[in-house]
Formats: sequence, structure tokens, C-alpha cells
Amino acid sequence: MDAEAKAYRQKLWAHIARSRPAGIRLEGSSLISFRIDRNGQLLSLHLARSSGNAMLDRLALRTLSRAAPFPPPPPSLDDTQLDFAIPFSFH
Repeated sequence: MDAEAKAYRQKLWAHIARSRPAGIRLEGSSLISFRIDRNGQLLSLHLARSSGNAMLDRLALRTLSRAAPFPPPPPSLDDTQLDFAIPFSFH
């Protein structure tokens, strides 16, 4: 992954993290896969790996959905780089 792609992923994660709810007292980790378009609009979203807790999985999906729209990706990213998988960990 080049530096610009890495920087965008960090920016994307920071944007999503601002939408995370506080005060969750359950533990688990979900992997959420999603795709965005060139304008940062959410095109698809799905649970790639369950935490084993349906409530946490729904919370992770809802958090990502509420974070949309996302910052537009840099022009240097090609269409295949607009697919992301982000782990959501709750502790």
C-alpha cells in the first residue's frame, strides 16, 4: 500500500471513529467490509466476520452506516482500492 492510500485509510478510520458510540460495556470484535464511490458515498456494507454477539455486530454496521458520507478518496486510488475492511473492537 502506498503512502497516499495509507494516509487515506487513517483519515477514513478517524472519520468513522468519531461516529462510534461511547459507553459500550460488551466485548467483541467484528470485521465490517464496505465500498465507497469517488464522492465518499457508501455503496455497500456487510459483516465480513461476526463478533459472536449479534448486538455488537449490528452496532458496528450501524456505526459505519451513520458515518457516511466519508471523505472523498484521493484521485490516485483506483476503483479496486475503494473496498475496505475495518475491524471494530469493543472492550
